[in-house]
Order: sequence, then C-alpha cells, then structure tokens
Amino acid sequence: MTTCPNKPILQGIDLSQSFQGQPVIAGINVELYPGETVCILGKSGVGKTTLFNILSGLERPETGQVLLNGKDITGQSGKVAYMQQKDLLLPFRTVADNAAVPLRLQGVSKKEARRRVEALLPEFDLAGTAKKYPAQLSGGMRQRAALLRSYLFNDQIMLMDEPFSALDALTKNEMHRWFRHLALNRGTASFMVTHDIDEGLKLADRIYIMTGDGKAGRIRQEIRIDYDGERDETFTISPAYVGWKKQILDALHPKKEEDAATAGTAE
Repeated sequence: MTTCPNKPILQGIDLSQSFQGQPVIAGINVELYPGETVCILGKSGVGKTTLFNILSGLERPETGQVLLNGKDITGQSGKVAYMQQKDLLLPFRTVADNAAVPLRLQGVSKKEARRRVEALLPEFDLAGTAKKYPAQLSGGMRQRAALLRSYLFNDQIMLMDEPFSALDALTKNEMHRWFRHLALNRGTASFMVTHDIDEGLKLADRIYIMTGDGKAGRIRQEIRIDYDGERDETFTISPAYVGWKKQILDALHPKKEEDAATAGTAE
C-alpha cells in the first residue's frame, strides 16, 4: 500500500538504449514513489533487465535521465540497492556476514554490523540462521538473506530483477505473502521486474506493462492495483483480480484485440 506522496523517489525519464545498433528500449518513462511496490511486467526479450541496469547505474542510456529524489544519478552505480535473479551469496560466509557486506563497505564496524543484522533476522524470517552458510539454507531462505543484504544497502529503495523466479510454486507463494507483509511494515519502495502476471498482481501497487513485439521495448500501459483487502487466495478469485488479469493479457497481446476486431468487421 502506498503512502501517496507528491514526489517520486526514483524516476526514469525518456530512457532509450541500443545494442550493436539495434534499439533495445525507447522512450521509457517510469516513476517510483516512497513506500510503494511497482512491477515492470513483460515477456522475455523486451528490455526489462536493460531498463533496470540503467536505473541502477550499471549502464548509461543513450538518451534520458535517472533521478533519485530529484537529483541526476544517470550512470552512477551504488545509489540504490539492486538484487538480481541469483542471490549471489558468498558460499564461504555465514548468513550474518553475507547480509553485513553493505554495512562493512560503508565503514561500519564488524561488531556493529553483526548487531544490526541479527536484530533484523527474525523480521526476515531468518531467526537462528546467523551462523549458517548458504549451502545450509532452503531456496526461500537464501532469497530472504539476499533481500536482507539489499535492504541494508539501502532501506529506502530496492530494484529486484525477478527475485523469486527460481523458486518452486509453493515456496514462491510463501515468499509473496512474506514480501507483501514486509513491504507494508517497512515502507521500502521497490521496483520489481517480472514476467509472471499473478506475481505482479499479488505484490504491486502499480504495474507497468512493457512490450516490444520485435521492436524496441516500450511502456504500453500503466495499471494501478487498488485493493484494500488481503492479497490471499480469495483475492486471486475475486472479480477485481480477474479483471486486472484480463487487462494485462490484452495489453501484452494487442494483436488478439486487432484480430477480434477484424473478424467482427468481416462478419
């Protein structure tokens, strides 16, 4: 649930990028406001990861700007937390030491970093894991440890590139419930890339539909998910959910609408 502030915390303005002369994304405009979760939803190959690499500062766009709290950070990495698909936990470090990496890089003492990490472990459903190693954790626990590390890098804003895609369906559902609860309680703003419509509907306050159809990726539509109830099993069978899902499918497959219109005219 968003706090509905007036100013975005992160903006991508008129972003375009190409690779070896071929356009990848073009004219992208996205905004993230404090306390909200926004999903970038689209099929594989439309440029979602390229967009996130630009927003995170790992790539500089050919055109456009990235603003953080109104300040131009285009091409500057290390300004926002960025969690990629793989958890990238260091196998030779414990959970506590993995999560403490951003604090240590910021100059926080080892003792203080561990104290901060251990204070957050229960909220990230990792109680009792401080001295365990990544190989001793389940897939869901590894992802929560990676999320904790990202949160400690920047507790105001996180970028996440399909963070739950490698999990099995049951674990993914559990992670969705946990992440939604965490987002509501912590108020961290999150941009999340996904190609999973159900994931987007369960987690997002807003969804940007990104399409390409063999051309440069663009934002085709923005959908606001205004739902005050719990996003549980009853939500997934509600008329609102079904309506939003149809709207997303129509946006992702615009040719179906055109074909239907053509067929109707022929009759």
